[in-house]
Amino acid sequence: PLFIAVNKRTASAAEAFAYVLQAHKRAKVIGQPTAGAANWNTYYAVNPEIFVSISTAAPVLPGTDKTWEQKGIQPDYITLPGAELEQIHKLVHQ
Repeated sequence: PLFIAVNKRTASAAEAFAYVLQAHKRAKVIGQPTAGAANWNTYYAVNPEIFVSISTAAPVLPGTDKTWEQKGIQPDYITLPGAELEQIHKLVHQ
């Protein structure tokens, strides 16, 4: 079995990796809900010192409208912070 440990600081490409494997039932996600940072942002200069960040793409699971933006990935097994590996060990040795 494949287990992916995540927490509230898991974001962006790391979320995409965990989300797709979880959605396709290829891995179990362990930990806390993730950051919910799915959208791709582009930075635009307002002036030489100020930039704005605007979402310019929104990834979704192919064939659906499902995304993890603002929701984060909900783990299959929720743990306290720092207890992810202990939970994985329990699951492996069941």
